[in-house]
Amino acid sequence: QKKDKLAFFDKPTVKLLLKDGRTFIMSGDSGRFNTDSKDMELEGHVGIVSENGDRFVTDRLRYSNAGKLIETEGSVVMENKSIRVSGVGMTLSLEEKKIVLLSQVRASYRGERRESK
Repeated sequence: QKKDKLAFFDKPTVKLLLKDGRTFIMSGDSGRFNTDSKDMELEGHVGIVSENGDRFVTDRLRYSNAGKLIETEGSVVMENKSIRVSGVGMTLSLEEKKIVLLSQVRASYRGERRESK
């Protein structure tokens, strides 16, 4: 839709490359991209994977290019090899390297178990 400066995608995969070299890969069932602002929305089985292996899963998210901000009001799960955190609502600032889960936060640690002798 050129007049609205929108592009629609099925099964998009988007690679975000930040100024400091970090990368994030976002994917979903469908997406909408504003060709002017470079903002996007992804819906359906949305996943984000960082270069260090952190994974985020939700059903819908918005990405603001100007603020390098990822947001969702829905349920979200973040996990890596050490920890699993879930909640409802998330703000992820890519520039500040800061994650805020808004409510119903639960976490579990999956560290190495040590056997005592």
